[in-house]
Amino acid sequence: MSLIDLEDSVSSSNKATAHIQVERLLRDRKSVSPVFVRSNPLGSTWFEDDIACAIRASGICLPKVDGVEYIDEVNARLESHEVRTGKTVGTTSLLIAIESPEGLTNVDQIARRHRRIVGLIFGAEDYGLALGLPRSGEGVTKALTHAQCRLVVAAKAARIQAIDGVYINVRDLDGQRIRCVRAREMGFTGVAAAHPSQAQVIDEVFEPSPQEIYQAKRIVSAFESSIEQESGVFTLDGSMIDYPIAARAAWTLVEAGMTDPPNWLDQSIL
Repeated sequence: MSLIDLEDSVSSSNKATAHIQVERLLRDRKSVSPVFVRSNPLGSTWFEDDIACAIRASGICLPKVDGVEYIDEVNARLESHEVRTGKTVGTTSLLIAIESPEGLTNVDQIARRHRRIVGLIFGAEDYGLALGLPRSGEGVTKALTHAQCRLVVAAKAARIQAIDGVYINVRDLDGQRIRCVRAREMGFTGVAAAHPSQAQVIDEVFEPSPQEIYQAKRIVSAFESSIEQESGVFTLDGSMIDYPIAARAAWTLVEAGMTDPPNWLDQSIL
């Protein structure tokens, strides 16, 4: 997925030009890969022109969402633009940025507010600013970890994507990899890239490794044998294997594009 930023990446004096360029790009694009446009906040001078020029995009990334009223207002405006352009109403997706204590407090309601919402993305820099946090330190890490975990749980409960925010040191790819590994271990389904150079590292971390695929195949095979034998919980390489472990292994293979979900897998859990 590509994300075009009309907010922080574009100066006030260049907003109008950016609107023209984005509208032209979306009108002429040939790729079927999803394209989202990050708008300026609702209530800003540029918001209406942002969504007008971006209505041909796959979706809009909404910054600084603090409550469900924000979602309701944006939904109404999107419907108007969809009707105006002949786009099927309701097909412009929303990616919601949680960047404040208010947004985090309301994240469960926000995540479930509308069928347009396909994911939540965490804005660490704005969130840290709102809390008055310094840029680094053990306490900062703990404060951000709490917020990240809240966002992941809300996204999973709503059956939508959970995306961690950007790693701002674009030249530090080793640091980017560490950040991505941590995000994946926390349950995030992806990490936003601040620069194209970060994309390869993100893909490498979030794609199942050959070793993970190999082990997943062994677990799924053994679990399916246990179903046939009605043997229940069993051990593999000295470790207990039950349904949750087998289900994670099955999803690893599905995510790798190696199989369809097996009949025994409860797809509602992920």
